[in-house]
Amino acid sequence: MGRIRTIKPDFFKHEGLYEAEVETGLPLRLAFIGLWTASDREGRFNWRPRALKTDVLPYDEVDFSRVLDALATRGFIVKYRVGMADFGSIPSFPRHQVVNHRESASILPPPPETIEEIDPSATREPRVQGTPGGKGKEGKGKEGKDSSHADASLPSIASSTTTPQPAVPLSGEASSWTGSAEERFWVLAATAEAKGIARSQLGQLANQLGGDFDRALGIVVDAMAARGPRAYLARIITNIRSETAGPVAVVDPDTPTWVTEARSQGYPVELEDGRWRMAGALYDDAGEQVGN
Repeated sequence: MGRIRTIKPDFFKHEGLYEAEVETGLPLRLAFIGLWTASDREGRFNWRPRALKTDVLPYDEVDFSRVLDALATRGFIVKYRVGMADFGSIPSFPRHQVVNHRESASILPPPPETIEEIDPSATREPRVQGTPGGKGKEGKGKEGKDSSHADASLPSIASSTTTPQPAVPLSGEASSWTGSAEERFWVLAATAEAKGIARSQLGQLANQLGGDFDRALGIVVDAMAARGPRAYLARIITNIRSETAGPVAVVDPDTPTWVTEARSQGYPVELEDGRWRMAGALYDDAGEQVGN
């Protein structure tokens, strides 16, 4: 079901989105606006191209999978997977849409990575919940100041699941902090993100190395010391991938692959009565939701 959303006149002057549309020949601007109405109050949606097309571009003869991919590769939206399901997120959405305070809370999991966003969805500054004009109806108030410039990133994990972590030394191989290599690796993640390294890269590195967190720690420390940490780590991951033959080894053979992947992306997943609990829901070994 579509929701009422707002749009700011400056949206139509966004050169990057216009150039992407010209380059691809796809109706990206109209599709992007339509995705706002298909998203929940956090800017999240189920990544189902065929269903989304019926809501966003029902009469256009266009492959909506290509539309979504074009927006994602250019940073306007983000595609991510939790369990066996694919989701999408509009990183700039929560800051710029005026959401009706009665709109239901999001039931979709948040994206698991720090997002570098491009922000053409800016409409106006969000109002404080409960203030006049915040009921989701079009009003006659003045537009807020232009907020079309994007922040560098968003939190990688929902605050409700984030716990404070001790500081980690940046010299050597982070060996002076006690704990397992895996614990030190994920504690170091917060510092790495501050250096511009995406959490998704850290998950990819851990997967490519088959759970060799000692080696992963050294690579991340070297990346943070490089002139361009994110680009440096991306090259290392590419090199490791090209050198690795066959599937990536699973750290624990008794743990489903999707659980290992979710954990590598920062999601807490715990075994509970033979089922896996994550983000307030229960999943079976195949990654299918079986309860709450």
